Amino acid sequence: LGDVYTRQMQARSLMNIGIVHDYLGNKPMSLAYYNKALDHFRSKNDESGMADCDLNIAILLTKQKEYEKACETLIMAISIYEKTGNKTNLAAAYTNLGLTYKKMGNYPLAIDYLNKANVLWNQIDDKYYICNYHLNMGEIMLDMKNPSKAYFHLTNAETLAKKYEVKELEALAYEYL
Repeated sequence: LGDVYTRQMQARSLMNIGIVHDYLGNKPMSLAYYNKALDHFRSKNDESGMADCDLNIAILLTKQKEYEKACETLIMAISIYEKTGNKTNLAAAYTNLGLTYKKMGNYPLAIDYLNKANVLWNQIDDKYYICNYHLNMGEIMLDMKNPSKAYFHLTNAETLAKKYEVKELEALAYEYL
């Protein structure tokens, strides 16, 4: 049991180093660490770890504008999160898939996945991401030239951000309004 735990912690550490490199803007190094972590998780058949790596890899791929590949990777993570019942990470994966579809201009799928995420964010009562949902939906509605729906979502984002004291999202909502 100790060896399995040690290997899982090593894999999580490799993934975290990948996150740091991504944050620092070193995308190739980030991907290298994610792949090392993914190999460790696969060797132990740790589906949760594999899904977490896939989620991080997909975020990186989206930043690199490799949208199709990012979607495929997110869908793999989603299938695992749905099976394991990890609502927080499932909501994060749905959100990232929705945002990736938004970048691709596929607004119907973007809305569908953001709505799925919002159901989960509300179930787990994550106030930040509930506000963020309305901000994302407002942006999409602006892109779709639907000002009344955009106003609805952006005022909700602003009201909730103010209520929950999420200053950064409140400021973003004000920018759009």
